Amino acid sequence: MQYAQNLSAGFARFEKQAYLLIALAAYAIFAMAVTDTTFDVASQQVRDWTEGTFGLLVAFGVLATGLAMTIVKHSLMWLVLAVGVALAATMGPGILESMFTATL
Repeated sequence: MQYAQNLSAGFARFEKQAYLLIALAAYAIFAMAVTDTTFDVASQQVRDWTEGTFGLLVAFGVLATGLAMTIVKHSLMWLVLAVGVALAATMGPGILESMFTATL
């Protein structure tokens, strides 16, 4: 009886993996690389904001807040988190654009 239960559990795990494989295959079929320009204007506007003076202002604000929280809480993690957020805000859009516009 124990053998049958173990065998049944193994098939259940295999069944979940099979469903996952089928879902990933279906997703790969529907995924297409296209050169759509629908959101180019909005995308460029957000990138201009984040890489321009507004992004620099936000980065300085985050750094100042992180420095203040570091002083108040006596923990450097707030400053490290602020530096990470500032870097992600200023460099993130360029990295994302290079990922999504990569061609072979």
